[in-house]
Amino acid sequence: MALLEPSTRALAASLIEAVVDQGHCNFHKDIAEPLPSQVFLTMFGLPVERTAEFIELKDGIIRPPANKPIEAREHRVATGERIYAVLSEAIGQRLETREDDFLSQFLDAQVEGTQLTVDEVLDIGYLFFLAGLDTVTASLDCMLAHLAQNPEHQQRLVSNPSDIGAAMEELLRWETPVARGGLGSVFPPDKDGWPMPQSSPAFGDVIGGLATAGAIAAALLKRERTGETSVVDVSLLATALWQISPLVVASKLFGMTSLPRGDRRLSPNPGVGVYRTRDDRFISLILLQSDKHWEDFAARLDRPILVEDERFNHSSVRAQNGPACIDIIDEAFAERTLAEWKERLETFEGVWTPFQTLPELYSDRQVIANTYLPSMEHSSGQEVQLVASPAQFDEQPIAVGRAPELGEHTELVLSEVGFDCPEIIAMKESGAIL
Repeated sequence: MALLEPSTRALAASLIEAVVDQGHCNFHKDIAEPLPSQVFLTMFGLPVERTAEFIELKDGIIRPPANKPIEAREHRVATGERIYAVLSEAIGQRLETREDDFLSQFLDAQVEGTQLTVDEVLDIGYLFFLAGLDTVTASLDCMLAHLAQNPEHQQRLVSNPSDIGAAMEELLRWETPVARGGLGSVFPPDKDGWPMPQSSPAFGDVIGGLATAGAIAAALLKRERTGETSVVDVSLLATALWQISPLVVASKLFGMTSLPRGDRRLSPNPGVGVYRTRDDRFISLILLQSDKHWEDFAARLDRPILVEDERFNHSSVRAQNGPACIDIIDEAFAERTLAEWKERLETFEGVWTPFQTLPELYSDRQVIANTYLPSMEHSSGQEVQLVASPAQFDEQPIAVGRAPELGEHTELVLSEVGFDCPEIIAMKESGAIL
């Protein structure tokens, strides 16, 4: 990818130079939208003068100008045929004369000793075309929106150009639905004030998939009961908003932009909080009715003072003496490791839980008992554990299996929605499907 940097910089510079004298621009229209298409055209050895054509083709697949599902499908099929025709023409030219571009490299590439076929190169080109153009445009839009809304970050980059590389890396991680949907604002920033990136890969995709499945199920129920179909729309932005909806509402009503994070020692209920163990692990306590469990809790901590001292023997006085009470609990938890505390609190009836690492989830008894990490056999014969959907039905564990191969079920799905064999064959011959 480093070899593409000079040409990509040149493309970006040319787009900026076209608007710099105006003193302003529509960043989406003038830069964010054309740049990914121009990079794609350059990678595939096609003239950048075709940028407008490729943007039209991209939009024809992603957001077809149609009001009805059947019209949208027909437009996508027609656009797909146009994309394949453009790529087929370019591949035909590379078959005659190789150039220094991706298409030529694909035509010469081998996978496990077997050279790629022309059809495979065509499909790879189509995937390249659809997989990144709109995503890159959206990311660029979000990154510039972040800088526009945070002038102090703008000034830092102007004053310290050497930070630009690191800032772009952070913005690529940060400017996702986690950021634009407000999720990033509830995560603590790093020591230099830069926002935290998403906490897990596919952070928005996973919950978005669950929301999509639920929406489709609701639409199917509506069709079964009323005979009316629905267009289901679930966006990553909407999903991010939904995940922190209480805070989103509170921000407008009460000016609360994040959960308050004060001195943990000032908690009015020392039975609710996080405590550090001797081996620098953490335990979360949630003793909302702390008096109900307090005597047993004090005994397990070997701290009779928590019961005998009048400052700590009831929730009402603990609320007045929180710092002193929490200091005693801190001291007790620091005497034992997490493993020792797990054994000591095994039969404790109050609510507590360790902060677990990811590998520890595989030995968690509740995870195992509920088959939350079911196994499947990979095509290589290797057994792989996956995370099951959180919804179970009829008290039965979720079964998991491999994902289908590319295009494995295309013909079956098309036949189920009413396409006959001649129509499907015509689609295959045109390159619209595999």
